[in-house]
Amino acid sequence: MKNRSTLSIFSLLILASLLSSSVSGQQLPKPMVPLRLVNDFTGLLQEQQMMELNNKLFAFNNETSTQIYVVTFDDLQGFDIGDFGVRLAEEWGIGQQGRDNGILILVSPANRKVTIQTGYGLEGAVPDAIAMRLINNVITPGFRTGNYYGSLDSATNVLMSLTRGEFTADDYMKGNKESIPAAAVFMIMVSLLVLISMFRTRRRFYSPTRSLPWWMLMGAGSVPKSGWGSFSSGRGSFGSGGGGFGGFGGGGGGSFGGGGASGGW
Repeated sequence: MKNRSTLSIFSLLILASLLSSSVSGQQLPKPMVPLRLVNDFTGLLQEQQMMELNNKLFAFNNETSTQIYVVTFDDLQGFDIGDFGVRLAEEWGIGQQGRDNGILILVSPANRKVTIQTGYGLEGAVPDAIAMRLINNVITPGFRTGNYYGSLDSATNVLMSLTRGEFTADDYMKGNKESIPAAAVFMIMVSLLVLISMFRTRRRFYSPTRSLPWWMLMGAGSVPKSGWGSFSSGRGSFGSGGGGFGGFGGGGGGSFGGGGASGGW
């Protein structure tokens, strides 16, 4: 009787473990097909924006073997976005096995949350403080104004430069400053154009550089006060003809240990 009871308990434990594994697997989305580095499950980005960001990250992957994934997904199944991000990165094997050189930017628009998770091999290049700084200073300010692509493009540029070793995390912390919000710059530009139009109508010479501070004269978008907010990078081709998705083999088996940061907007 005792053996039968023990066997029943053991069977229940095995069944519970199998059910738990099954549920855990169902909580995570599968990578889009064809495989790509930008997986937008929420329609946050336009098709062209998604392809351009993909092309850049694909070229960077080919150049360095470092994989930077951008994923948008809303159903976090009750998990904290950071915890969900670690699970997703592990499940997809982001980064190369043995090098653990993967980074995941996970955005949940419905929850207004974002997380940056780094593989073991990149925790020195992109420590938690840097990930938090990127979220607070580069990503979420643009998200608040609807500039999702610009924010993700700038953030990935910084991550690429950090992992290339173009500057260190300490350099970034010292050099990075707050950016002027995109909405404020846009309103300034509109006001400036109205003023110029008025003065042209009156046939008067007007030079905005004589009466307006320099930051009013910058282009629309987030304008960094230093050179650390955005970095230029080359555009790689993705698939035949430089468009569409193709040629990417997916995650290489990288591991994540919870290094990263999360925030909201």
